Amino acid sequence: AGTLTTGALLQRLRNQSGLAAVLALFSLIGVLGQLALPALAVVWVSFIGFSAGGAIVVGLSLFGLRTRDHRRAAALSGMAQSVGYLIAASGPIVLGTLHDLTGSWRMPLFVLVGVCVAEGVFAILAGRDRLVAEVPVTRRARPQLRV
Repeated sequence: AGTLTTGALLQRLRNQSGLAAVLALFSLIGVLGQLALPALAVVWVSFIGFSAGGAIVVGLSLFGLRTRDHRRAAALSGMAQSVGYLIAASGPIVLGTLHDLTGSWRMPLFVLVGVCVAEGVFAILAGRDRLVAEVPVTRRARPQLRV
């Protein structure tokens, strides 16, 4: 639902900051709800799932929306996805270790609250209607085939 809704809204917006902030807020509501009323986990997971589906659409769309051409979009995508997936891959390890050390899910959920706040801040900044600074993208020489 988040993916479809966000895809439909994204093309109508010039500035994606508001949409990205709402998605980050939905994640925050889900995590805080799980902390406050864990018995309603299905509700909170729905908020987080909607947000995650929408956030991936916004995130991947911004590569093209914030660059002038496909070369810069590819360079931005390569950098952002490499760094982003590296950070994301550490999440389960860090949260699992926190759970093992504390014997509770409260501390890992509080860490996720911080992640949601950071997501909101960065989403608002990335969603502004402006292009990434013009950094020259060098063309790689194509390898020459020798026969």
